[in-house]
Amino acid sequence: MKTGGGLKKWNIDTGPGFKVIDNADSIQYVNEDESVVIYLSVLEIRGNSLVTDDVLPGDPKITGDTNGWQLKGVKKAAGQILVCVISFKDQDDTKRAKELFNSITYRNAG
Repeated sequence: MKTGGGLKKWNIDTGPGFKVIDNADSIQYVNEDESVVIYLSVLEIRGNSLVTDDVLPGDPKITGDTNGWQLKGVKKAAGQILVCVISFKDQDDTKRAKELFNSITYRNAG
């Protein structure tokens, strides 16, 4: 398993107003006032995978701390695990964070 640039195979629509920070092994989307940060990374799985659906968490979890809230979740597709963390300062953004996570899909072709 390795972290890779497999994000190109994922459909991610943050909507307008986000700048992209492209790290070698992850991508961050940050809105203008930095109140929402979306972190995405892909773990690529090769060979016989010991990672089955039952060992991955189901629904994303939302936790709060002194800086706001975080939605943490994973999605699995075609030898990849997408790791997603959406940090947000306003609790009213909880619904939007869930909708964004649920809208992320994997492109089977190409």
